[in-house]
Amino acid sequence: MPSYSLPTKAAVAPLLYDADDYEKSPLRYDYIVCNLRNLKKFIIKSKANVPFLDYKPFGMVKIFERKRFYITIICYVRTSAPQIISLRKRSLSEVFESRTEKSWDIVRTFLCQNPCNYRNSLEISEKRSFKHVEFQELSFLHVRTCNPTFVNAAIDILLSKHCKGLKKVALTLCILQEGNIEKSEKKNIFRHIINNSPYMTDLEIATCNNSEYNDPEADSLRIPCFSSAILGAYELISNLRYLKKLTLEIPTYSSGAFLKDVFLKCPQLESLRLLSRENNEDLNSVLYSHLNYAQMLRDFRFENVHIDLDRLFSALNKNLTSKLSRIVTKCEYEHSSQLWPVEKLLKRHTNVILLVVCVSKYNRHQVTKLQELMDEHKDHPAKIYVACTDIKEEEGYFFPEAHKDILSCNSNISMLSFMEY
Repeated sequence: MPSYSLPTKAAVAPLLYDADDYEKSPLRYDYIVCNLRNLKKFIIKSKANVPFLDYKPFGMVKIFERKRFYITIICYVRTSAPQIISLRKRSLSEVFESRTEKSWDIVRTFLCQNPCNYRNSLEISEKRSFKHVEFQELSFLHVRTCNPTFVNAAIDILLSKHCKGLKKVALTLCILQEGNIEKSEKKNIFRHIINNSPYMTDLEIATCNNSEYNDPEADSLRIPCFSSAILGAYELISNLRYLKKLTLEIPTYSSGAFLKDVFLKCPQLESLRLLSRENNEDLNSVLYSHLNYAQMLRDFRFENVHIDLDRLFSALNKNLTSKLSRIVTKCEYEHSSQLWPVEKLLKRHTNVILLVVCVSKYNRHQVTKLQELMDEHKDHPAKIYVACTDIKEEEGYFFPEAHKDILSCNSNISMLSFMEY
């Protein structure tokens, strides 16, 4: 447990953000809140196990919490005493005002956090009403989404009037399948979601992990996450004409052919993150052939078991109009024998500020050779070019906070970002 004292001037700090990315144990948050009596907002981001923290006696109420993989983000804001007393109710009101409000309460029973972003969470907390909420971001990524009760509640919310202006959404494949949906009007789910939220700019779709849903008594309720409906949903992504950021986990039974239409019909696409957990050569072929159609691409991340780096970088080199700035590739092995496509890319796309090539089965000689080539074209200290076998800062690489979003396929929706403050 670290020991420290707060500077005198900190006693009047209106906001405190703790980005505790490396500590093995949490900081003394109680000490901070107790001593900073004028604190209006306290944001915690920690990889350590954060205990249950109740700061209502100090006038601080938790209005946002998000747990993603090994990181916990919590936001407390100063709240008046009458509002704190009203927060003792579990639901928004004693009687649900609408079906959507009931669905919201169901989702909250599965999640320890709000699916919406900080601003919507604050609005619901302050007004104690769901009636006029207009969601900007929603994330339904959760290990228990295979439960049909959760799925139907999430769909009710996504198809409600509150999502007409929805800009960002994160889903699991469970929500897009149609195995145990309650009513017939919920067939073709993704088409209805798109029609209800036509101005969507950010979309994330991840596979679920059935093995993490351990409820022996409810095994019969599990929803199969592999169906033709999911393939049909992927083919509809190209209908999102305002799409700017796309993050997809692509199962091996999908060839990725739909991506060509996405590149051609989504002219504003500037960020693409693709992940295949098992070897998918069909997906590779689609990217080698059609990636050059993504004319506005700035950020590109691709992870597969095997990648032909020569062909992938050659495809990126064909894109003459995009302003590529960040590229991350990760694979177990690759059979490239030439480095000229990488060199050509760095010569042609001088705006590339981040390039990470991670091949887990590279030997030291291969890593060194590629790193030396990259370093020859690193003409500015802000540029980060890394060849490695694993993307870990402990290995000697330092990545600024601004690049953390592309180093992995972790969700960026309904999260608190330090950059916002």
